[in-house]
Order: sequence, then structure tokens, then C-alpha cells
Amino acid sequence: MTPTSGWVGTTVTMTITSTTFPIEGDYRIMWSPTSQFDPETSKTLKEGTSARGTYTITESFAIPQAAWGIYNIAFFRVGIDNPTNSSFNSQFNIVPRLKVEPVSAAPEATVTLTGTGFPASEPVALTFDNNFTSTNVAPNNNGSFNSSFIIPDTIGGQHNIGARSEKLITSVAPATVLVVPAIIVEPKTPQAGTKVTITGRGFAAENSIVIKHNDLTVTNSANTDSTGNFNYTFNLPTTAANSHTFVVSDEDGHTVTYTPTVGSQTTPSTPSQPSSPQPSSSPSTSTSTTTSKSL
Repeated sequence: MTPTSGWVGTTVTMTITSTTFPIEGDYRIMWSPTSQFDPETSKTLKEGTSARGTYTITESFAIPQAAWGIYNIAFFRVGIDNPTNSSFNSQFNIVPRLKVEPVSAAPEATVTLTGTGFPASEPVALTFDNNFTSTNVAPNNNGSFNSSFIIPDTIGGQHNIGARSEKLITSVAPATVLVVPAIIVEPKTPQAGTKVTITGRGFAAENSIVIKHNDLTVTNSANTDSTGNFNYTFNLPTTAANSHTFVVSDEDGHTVTYTPTVGSQTTPSTPSQPSSPQPSSSPSTSTSTTTSKSL
């Protein structure tokens, strides 16, 4: 059987070969947390019927929802073999797994973290870049959980969301999220001659920021702090057009473009994919791109 270790949902291939007797007729592949295959706790993973004279059967199946630990898998002929004493028993070791959706987000955006294969009903502490956060989760009896997670203020680039449980003696592979920059423009619909404040998050740390308004440079000397944040206030020219496009970029290639429209809500943009940024859900148009960045 391969593989013999993995996470919930792993596809396993089991090949049953007999050299002494045919394995013909109805058969079943069972899953159990114990070697006794109690009907109340066991699950059927696959069943079928083999032709007369069959000596080899190959079946594939997905590992079901289950908590961290070692489980028993039995292949047996229905009405002939007992799953507990089957000659074709194997074991599978479930390990924890983390997934994050979406895979890219701006600071202060909410993502969903899904965990499977954790110790059942045992508290799990979430970490961000190996630092503990205030978010703790409680897996169910199958060792699974879904939790909302707010991306903290941090620089743009790849970051790790991890999980720690006191029962686990080995570390859990973290889920990776791409933090992308975002800006907020106030007021939401600026007018010529008015004061405008741009707040940015998720840019490169301690970096020079260039702000442009309708292709004209407003400043190239604004600076981000250690978490990639900045705040800059300036006055729009009294001759500015009614339409506005703001472009903010840093030295590392992070760029955010924002074009407000009448009645828009100015919110940070959160591209769904690093290579294909998407506009925010508001009526305004705001996009974020990263031409180059490594951490």
C-alpha cells in the first residue's frame, strides 16, 4: 500500500496479491481506529466484486476525515474473511495539514485557515511567522477545524501561518500566504484643492514610497515603517480634474493603483492570486501588483 503516511484526502493505492488461493467474489476495504474493526467506529472505503480466478486486485481510495494517529486498513472477502484477522491488513499514519484561502491577502484582511488531521478536541495555537497570535482553535472529534484569521500588519511577500498542539511531537508544515500591499484614500471621493490622506499597508519595510496623482509625482520621499505601513497627507491642485488615479509604489516593485468613482468605498484591495490581481468588491477600481520580491 502506498503511501503509508499522509493527510486527510490523500489518495492511497492498495494492491492485494495472493499466491495460494484466488481472491474472488465480493470484497471490502475497511478503515478503523483500532485493530478490532468495531462496526460502530469502522468505515467502508471501497467495495467491489472480483471475477473467478482473480489473484491480484488493485484499488485506490481517499483517506477519510480522521484525527492525528495511526489507523488500520483491512481488505477482506465478504462472508469469507474477518477484517480483524485478514491476511491483507495495513496501517496508515495521518499527519496534520493546514490550508489557507485565499492564498494572497492584504494586511488586516481576513482569510480562512482549514486544518485536518490534528489531535481530536485538543486546543491548537496559531502562529504567524513563528510568533504566537491571539487566535486559538478547537479541532472537532475528527481533528478538523475552520478558523477565520486576520493578517497582521506586516511587509509584503510570503509569510507562514502555523499551528501548534501540545500533543504533537513533530512540527506542522505551515500554510503560506502572499501578503500584498493595499491603500486607503481619504476622502473617498476627493475634489480639486482638497486635502487627501493615503494610508498604505503591506509595502516593503523602511522603504521610500512614490505617490503619483494622474501621472504627476506627488512625493518620492514618503517612507514606510518596519511593518511596511505609511501615512501621507497632501493637497490636490486646485486645477485637478474631476477624475483621479492614485498610484503608490515602493523600491521593491510593489505597486497599488486606485481610481475612485462616485459613491465608492475606499478599501484595501486583496488580489486573489499574486500573478493575477483582482479589484476590490467596491465600485472603485484598485489593483495591486508585485514585480519582484523575496523574503
